[in-house]
Amino acid sequence: MSETSVRREMVQRIVNRGQHDHRIVGLVDYGSAGGHEVDSWSDIDVAVFLYDAQFETFTSALPEWLDQLGVLLLLIKNETTGHPLTRAVYDVEPLPLRVDMVYYRLGEMRNALRWPQIPTADTASVWYDATDGQLTFYMQQLADQNLRPSDLREAFEQTAQSFWYYLLDSVCKLQRGDQWGTRQLIHVTVVPPLIRLLRLEGDALSRWYGYPTTQGIERALSPERLVRLNACRRWSSMLAIRLLPPPQRRWSPSGYPSIDTTILCKKRKIHTNKRNFTLSHFR
Repeated sequence: MSETSVRREMVQRIVNRGQHDHRIVGLVDYGSAGGHEVDSWSDIDVAVFLYDAQFETFTSALPEWLDQLGVLLLLIKNETTGHPLTRAVYDVEPLPLRVDMVYYRLGEMRNALRWPQIPTADTASVWYDATDGQLTFYMQQLADQNLRPSDLREAFEQTAQSFWYYLLDSVCKLQRGDQWGTRQLIHVTVVPPLIRLLRLEGDALSRWYGYPTTQGIERALSPERLVRLNACRRWSSMLAIRLLPPPQRRWSPSGYPSIDTTILCKKRKIHTNKRNFTLSHFR
């Protein structure tokens, strides 16, 4: 589904307000329109760049400024890596529109949206630039970031260890009869390292850092692997997890560490092998 006219109107409203506010020096879309597909479900993610001298004054009155953009249903004020962050919801049809904004000083534009800054972006769309092109230049350089793990061996070892630890934790919670706690634990602590193992196997690592682990996984995996992953979506509802013997660490002739991890979900088994970065799935 394509971008809605309501979203386009909100974008234009933000740009117009920004261009006529002497405190604002730049507006950058780092979300869906920053290079990703925009559809009728897309929210708006904007980095607002402010003159250093105006930063404190502007960010101390964010509700008033955001209220100019439409009818606010919800406003959450937060902070990310030292930068104010607002999450606003506007009353529009057919569905309320989410608008997230993060605020930077002009002097921070060189490192803005770069890992380890949160949010992180590897592509962005500049809506407004009053810096004689400097802001646009730095935003174009976001594509040069290397967000892949620098050491695959280390990445695999850390991921496999996390997977095993939290799987054991989930099983212990389940044995106590804490079904809802187990459901939450599986989705929050077990699924992410499993997805990372699949990313390592498929070399889908371009956004290892700075992006949600599961974001875009349906497009990153092969169709065959996705079918196998989807077969385990019912973990938390079936709660059919059995604890197998703990992982055995061993060393290959080349000295490369090997960890075998196995999970049993109903009648399906997923096997991870540290040495080959592979997962085998069979009945």
